[in-house]
Amino acid sequence: MRLLLCAVAALRVRALAGTAALLTRTRIDDFAVEPLEVCGVGVYALANTWGASRDGDATGGRVWPCGLELAPRVAAVAANRTVLDVGCGCGVVALAAARAGAKRVVAADFNAVPLRLVAAAAEDQGLAVEVESFDVGSAAPLPPADVVAFADLTYEKGLAEAVAARVLEARARGSRVLCATNPLRAGAAAFRGALPDLRFEPVALSRHAATHTDARNWKTRLVQHLDVVPD
Repeated sequence: MRLLLCAVAALRVRALAGTAALLTRTRIDDFAVEPLEVCGVGVYALANTWGASRDGDATGGRVWPCGLELAPRVAAVAANRTVLDVGCGCGVVALAAARAGAKRVVAADFNAVPLRLVAAAAEDQGLAVEVESFDVGSAAPLPPADVVAFADLTYEKGLAEAVAARVLEARARGSRVLCATNPLRAGAAAFRGALPDLRFEPVALSRHAATHTDARNWKTRLVQHLDVVPD
């Protein structure tokens, strides 16, 4: 296996504009949503992220820096390939891959709430993105894909170790694997420790709009990237 370094595109998070103008919903099921334009696609984020707690982890309804940094990297290699976005959240990576011409895109998450957000955003923009319920800690095999993406899935040690096992699973079958992790997450060290043969690339975050609510609360300005390319 060899590791490739990729340049990070400048990204902006903006309120309703451009491609996000196609997103006109203010509610999806019982949840208030906010349309945003990120990485050249429109996404639906939860207006009140903690309102989804009754349906599981609400963090999937937010836009996170790791997803913003990973999306252009995945989009750059997505054309005519199948792409799997594991722990997709509100779908920045999956939607960007579909916009870039991926042959097939699957957005997978264990929580039903973000899957609803992704499905709605894809439908409103005419993008072909399939959604699938998947738990990285389960015994089920990883859905097959040419490119597998993991963004910000090291919240805790157990989850981080499960994700590392999935990285190795995808690597063993010849998939290209791209990861973006927050080095301050509780499971970040465990994730890196489980992959001792792979080198992580630290990259400073791109400049994001200061008006975006989540941007003001980000505690890290660094993302660690992992890009594993089959021989």
